[in-house]
Amino acid sequence: MLEFHDDVMLRLVGRQPNWMDPGTIPPGLDALVRWPELFRHLPSETTTAVRQTCSAIWYAGWAAPDRRDVADLVAELSGDIDLGEYRRRMRVRYPGVSDYSSPV
Repeated sequence: MLEFHDDVMLRLVGRQPNWMDPGTIPPGLDALVRWPELFRHLPSETTTAVRQTCSAIWYAGWAAPDRRDVADLVAELSGDIDLGEYRRRMRVRYPGVSDYSSPV
């Protein structure tokens, strides 16, 4: 799920990743609709990037991110945890995922 973070970061700097750009986010995949409390302190641009990424991941064939995935990403984006802690949490939660060095 480290790609989840990278996708959001690319969206924030205006570089659309290779993942599908969701035109419409279905309510069942909309992290803002599902967990609005996670987004209270995020700027709207960041909220939009997270919402689009959650949907794009599902459209690309991955499982939709769960609440913990989104909460950790939002914590990193808001500065509550650093990228190292975010990566550590993802490695614990998804031990089979390769630990690559992100270009973002």
